[in-house]
Amino acid sequence: MFKPPALSQDGYEATFATNHLAHALVIKQLLPTLLKTAETPDADVRLISLTSEGWAGHPKEGVNFGTLQTMQNAAFGKLTRYG
Repeated sequence: MFKPPALSQDGYEATFATNHLAHALVIKQLLPTLLKTAETPDADVRLISLTSEGWAGHPKEGVNFGTLQTMQNAAFGKLTRYG
């Protein structure tokens, strides 16, 4: 949280890569097991995702997909990158 501007190894803004892309990848990898487990009798399979109040720092116009492969250093502060 609130790391200096950086890019991930695959070229995305590091905070976005950590907080969004990595979470999506974990879910994608878990999904086959979750689905298979859900087939068993009386299965109660859940995936719970939580967030912090840091989301409130997001850019008011939403995700700017054109900047996801930049360090977002000039126009974005630490809270905005985290949000």
